[in-house]
Amino acid sequence: MSSLGFKISPKIIIFITAELCFLVSGIKVKIDTFYFFFFLLFILLSIDLILSMINLVAAKKLKISRLIQNKLTAGESLHVELSLHNQGYFPLINSTIGDSLEYANKKTDRTLFLDLISPGNKLNLKYDYTCQQRGKYIISPVTIRHFGLLGFFYIEKIAGLEKEVYVYPQTFKIQKVSALVKGSLPWFGVETNSITGDEHNFFGVREYKRGDSIKRIHWLSTARKNQLIIKEFEKQSFYQASIVFILNKDEDWGKGNEKVSEYILKIAASLAKYFIEKGVSVEILAHTGKINHLPPNKGESYLEEIFKLCALAQAESKINLKEFLQEYSEYIHSNSTVFVLLTDKNMKDIGEILYLKSRNISIVPLILISSTFLSYPGSQKKKEALKKQHSIKLFNAAGVKALFFCKGDDLEEVFLQTPQ
Repeated sequence: MSSLGFKISPKIIIFITAELCFLVSGIKVKIDTFYFFFFLLFILLSIDLILSMINLVAAKKLKISRLIQNKLTAGESLHVELSLHNQGYFPLINSTIGDSLEYANKKTDRTLFLDLISPGNKLNLKYDYTCQQRGKYIISPVTIRHFGLLGFFYIEKIAGLEKEVYVYPQTFKIQKVSALVKGSLPWFGVETNSITGDEHNFFGVREYKRGDSIKRIHWLSTARKNQLIIKEFEKQSFYQASIVFILNKDEDWGKGNEKVSEYILKIAASLAKYFIEKGVSVEILAHTGKINHLPPNKGESYLEEIFKLCALAQAESKINLKEFLQEYSEYIHSNSTVFVLLTDKNMKDIGEILYLKSRNISIVPLILISSTFLSYPGSQKKKEALKKQHSIKLFNAAGVKALFFCKGDDLEEVFLQTPQ
């Protein structure tokens, strides 16, 4: 919301007190010097007020605009371009321009000073904020204050330019992944190659089932039958990948951008980008304290939706992978490939992961080695290495190959390795 107002500085109380002291002293002792200082201060105060009133008139004609990015990647700078155009006939003097960038209840303030904004003059100011961590940042409205001679009075103009900025996790280039399963589930043996909507052609309607997207509700039939009715589609042959992960609060080891959750989100976002660029339908199934399910879809706008989810996600989950899959694995389509992101602490849940194979779901575990995110002694690290070897044997026995990630790894290089 924009506003323009006349303000009085609290320090005027000191000034008025001094004025009264000079006046009272002059009256009592009859010394002209006290009257001189009284009138001098009165003149200065009057000039300050007059200049502030001129600023008030001029501020009404000051046009303010600000240009910033809507999105960027963690570690990048938010570039701000602020434009001030005095479209009036009076100059603006002694101006301060300020805004702030807020993230996680912490503010970074920025203040600029201008002696003069001449009539008809247009100023372009540029400055940066560094956004080290992913998340939602809020840049405040622009606040401009125009002061008089002494600053006892000032004009405050607030331009309603508050804006949200999403900082996405850093991604890396993936050159190859395990071969995907090609799913095909046509109605009555009919298989189509044309694309309508997201992978499907309209076929008919049916009753709503848990897991159905609300985007497919057939509102006319719903109103007629007084129950939720879903539009049904015939499915074509397609490639689909599901990315599954939990951001568990008790397993989010590490600090800053070197935490388990940051690695998981970086890998998930990079996988999603790789698949979308390859034309593969992507599904996200995650738990971050609440269920996050993005049904299978394609396209740049859908990738932005995934990136936004990864930007906002926090490690607030208190459930384990087994509980999560037991409750929500029905969302995962059969005849697809699932990339499960987990730590080696979740290996006790391997049975629940492997159960997905019974639905013709290809499984690709992406395992983060917990010891690398903790300050373990050497003996403990040896135990973790043995645990990794045990994990490899378990997966190999089930015909599943996994990729392993450690803190500090070149993640692009890990994906070039042969799964173990």
